[in-house]
Amino acid sequence: LGGTTSALLPVLSECFGEHGFSYYYSDMSATFFPEARGKFAKYSGVLRFAVLDLDVDPRFQGFASAQFDLVVAANVLHLTRSTRRACRHLARLLRPRGHLVVKEI
Repeated sequence: LGGTTSALLPVLSECFGEHGFSYYYSDMSATFFPEARGKFAKYSGVLRFAVLDLDVDPRFQGFASAQFDLVVAANVLHLTRSTRRACRHLARLLRPRGHLVVKEI
């Protein structure tokens, strides 16, 4: 649960300070959110939880276009019906000059 988040939160906190960033923990369902809230309680001040289905345009799921400077998609693209469409949806979330990091094992 949250392997990438476990690695990223300490680094982001060190770089930007405890409250100098916000972090969205997303999944295709809210099933793992309660466990993740407990595991990452130390970061509750910056941590937000949101359901995000990459097969659906994020604008229809409560996200704004150009909302994020950095989007990390870890071990999720292989779960989508169309990798190309999912990448377009992820790109839509990025601000100009934002970065998309994809990790697939």
